[in-house]
Amino acid sequence: MTFSIDGARQESYEQYRQRGRLDVALATLRGMADEKRRSGRDLPYLNWRYILFKWNDSDEEMSLARQMAAEVGVDRLCWEITDHPEDSFSRRFVPGSSDFLAIKRETWDDSNLGNAIPGATPRARIEIGTLLPRLPVIAPRRRGVSLRARVHNLSSRAFPATATYGRRLVRLGAQLCSAEGTLINLDYARADLPGHLAPGSSVDIRLPLPALEQRGRYQLKFDLVNEGVDWFERCGSDTTIRPFWII
Repeated sequence: MTFSIDGARQESYEQYRQRGRLDVALATLRGMADEKRRSGRDLPYLNWRYILFKWNDSDEEMSLARQMAAEVGVDRLCWEITDHPEDSFSRRFVPGSSDFLAIKRETWDDSNLGNAIPGATPRARIEIGTLLPRLPVIAPRRRGVSLRARVHNLSSRAFPATATYGRRLVRLGAQLCSAEGTLINLDYARADLPGHLAPGSSVDIRLPLPALEQRGRYQLKFDLVNEGVDWFERCGSDTTIRPFWII
């Protein structure tokens, strides 16, 4: 559920939302967030979309919006870049500018994972267990193997292990690539988290790797995926890449 609230001050909000009242819009959003918390449900997913204009794009007002979004308890705050009205759109955040690039991952249509609320953009570190550090992952031809991975949550939001509607749960994935890094199979392997992973926490996971028919040298790219949305790499989270030998 998306709320378009284009300003953190009344004088900014009413510039585009003619005769609009910011306090009413925020009260409605806060009421939805409070009810969601009371119910203990993961729906609705609450997204605050903030269209950037020349009158609401200062660091001060955007910082205030970040603070307000965190206090209200929405799931996501994102910026929308527009080129209209012609005399009103933000000149500061024109695509390609340094200011735009600084917030690109937090914009409405970049990855659907980037979040302007401080710390809320998904970040993870993935460690892969092998006999020796940096040793390739080795598997026999036509035989699957299982890996041990440790996942660290580096963001300020929990990674959900389940979802009532099949989307936005987080899983560990391995993408199969050639030895040179060319993608072969985006969905090569998946593993569930054993439970919701709290901010700052880590968990060990067994990741089964399906058997491959062809001997050779490959790469595995390990990342977390927000199912039905996108891979964490799209919003700037680091991946882990290991050589993968089929013998």
